[in-house]
Amino acid sequence: MPSYAPGEVSAIHGAHIVTGFAPGTMINAARRSEAATLTIGLQGDWCFNLSSDKSGLVTFTLLGSSPSNDYFMGVALAQEKLGGGQTHIAVEDANGTSLHFAEASRLQKVSDKSYEAETGNVQWAFLCPVLDHFVGSNT
Repeated sequence: MPSYAPGEVSAIHGAHIVTGFAPGTMINAARRSEAATLTIGLQGDWCFNLSSDKSGLVTFTLLGSSPSNDYFMGVALAQEKLGGGQTHIAVEDANGTSLHFAEASRLQKVSDKSYEAETGNVQWAFLCPVLDHFVGSNT
């Protein structure tokens, strides 16, 4: 019988193991464009338009108390002040066969921060020029 446990999903940014995920959607990995579109001509002719865009966006949603926030803020400062480089990202679901990997990524923007009665969530989104994106099943 297939099963799923969110604790079996792991993420690495560079050499950093991402921790302190918020409840709900903790990681979202997505391609930025559709693989194909369809054009229909005025006389009913049609053509599939295939995209060569393999870029993606990987977003981590963390608790305000996550130590990974300090790490990602350091990445943001390095990129902003030093023109810092591009770092790989890997997301693996040990519950099954899903795997997402990018050799290079860059922080899209510094996370917004709100202050509330309880610790809020913080989101860090990384642009990936090429996102190997395998959406598999739970085993």
